[in-house]
Amino acid sequence: MPAESLQQLTPLALVTRIALAMLCGGAIGLEREYRRRPAGFRTHMLVCLGATLAMLLGQYAVSVAAQYGGTVRTDVARIAAQVINGVGFLGAGTVLVTDMQQVKGVTTAAGLWASACMGLAIGAGYYECVLFGFISILLCIKVFSLAERHLLKHIRNMNLYIEFDQIGHIGEVTRKLRLYGVTVFSIELQGKSESPTSNPAARLYLQLPKGLCRDTLRARLNELDCVKLMEDV
Repeated sequence: MPAESLQQLTPLALVTRIALAMLCGGAIGLEREYRRRPAGFRTHMLVCLGATLAMLLGQYAVSVAAQYGGTVRTDVARIAAQVINGVGFLGAGTVLVTDMQQVKGVTTAAGLWASACMGLAIGAGYYECVLFGFISILLCIKVFSLAERHLLKHIRNMNLYIEFDQIGHIGEVTRKLRLYGVTVFSIELQGKSESPTSNPAARLYLQLPKGLCRDTLRARLNELDCVKLMEDV
């Protein structure tokens, strides 16, 4: 039967698995490319394809060992484990710490790791796992990101990075924060040498009162002439 032939190491199965790896990995990479992330279309495609080839190689080694009556020892799981370790180093290269002490690229790194795992499933011919895994990965990076942004709007704790004309203007900002009922837990001042620009800066750890959302607070702080740059970190 065709379905059973796709589970074996036939030429049709090889072409199907390689094409499926390129399709699924590329689809996930397109979403990252659209958001201008470090690892995009070709990177995810190559990671998924490479993991698939590694698993196919492991299965081929097992079939060759079986021809020799089990005298040749091989382990497919060991090859898969090495793929996961290798992708870990690749994913670490996509994680960046900005001048504002923001950590970016973690989702992309996780997407690469998940793409590699999906490639291993494709190489093993576990098509049911591939289908649900592919849908789940897309849900995590596409749909759930919208839900995450919606939830963040209702979280009362907030970290702000603000740059000023002069460091003394921090007092004007804190007075406005207290005017709106915002609790200031702590303030970390940064001099010009520590700031990504030539302006002095500060990181503020805040708690918003009920009824005041993040967007509203940012809009009100941007009304201050002394505020040159503000980021939610």
